[in-house]
Order: sequence, then C-alpha cells, then structure tokens
Amino acid sequence: MFTEARFNTRQFEVTSFRAHGYLDARFDGNVAYHEASGPFNLEFVQTLKKTLHALHTVVKPVGRWAEILVVRGNAIMSLEAYEAMDKMIGCLLKQGRAASAFAHVTDDSVEGRTIMAIRYEKLFRKHNLPYRTFDNTKDAESWVADMLQA
Repeated sequence: MFTEARFNTRQFEVTSFRAHGYLDARFDGNVAYHEASGPFNLEFVQTLKKTLHALHTVVKPVGRWAEILVVRGNAIMSLEAYEAMDKMIGCLLKQGRAASAFAHVTDDSVEGRTIMAIRYEKLFRKHNLPYRTFDNTKDAESWVADMLQA
C-alpha cells in the first residue's frame, strides 16, 4: 500500500500567466483520486506536472495503480493544453510513472463532457493505456478494481 499524500495545482506557479483550471490530487491505497474543474489551459497542465511530481515523490507508486479523475463544472481543454497533456503522458510512460488504468467521471452537468471524452479516449489509446469514462464514481471504482486485478 502507498503512503497517503495530497497536493493541488494552486500550490505551484509556473508562469506569470495564471493557470485556468484546478486539480486536487491524492492517493488512497493504490488509486490516485483527482478532482478537477476547468476550463483548462496550457499553464494548468504545467502546474499539473508539478503537482503530480510532488505527489509521486511522496507516494512513489510502483506496480499496478490507477487514476480516477472526477471533473466538475467544465471539462474543456485548449488544444495547446491537450498537446501538452499528450507529451506529459508520454514522459510519464518513459519514466515508468504512468498509472495502469485511467477512469474519468463526468456527469451530464459538465460542460464539454462528450467532446473531451472522445479526445481523452483517443489520447490514451495512442499511448496504449486503458481508459474509460463514467457518469459516477462508484462505477469508475468498480472498473478500476477490475483493471488492477487483471
């Protein structure tokens, strides 16, 4: 079991231009839980990198682990932020720090839910990583548990 830790993107400033979007990240056992609200810009992804680095430095995840991201309000991500996310995932994979499975939770009230689910599915497929979207956390947790046992 991993050590518990919690960080958020407001703890890290990367440029004088403010990050749009917020993410709170924590580990519970072998699952990283993230709660986020957008819209998300490039500076958000830059702060996200620092947030995840801090989290992984404390927790040091090894073996099979998963991420569950719950997005509230708005899921829209700019194209440059999406491209930076693509590069970040590639780097995490090369470093052996990518999760074994990714679940995104957005309900019907989240703006941009459908378009971002399509984009994320394409992104994770490109990196050959298991990914699924859900409209509730309970189903996401069940899927993640199954993925971690596989």
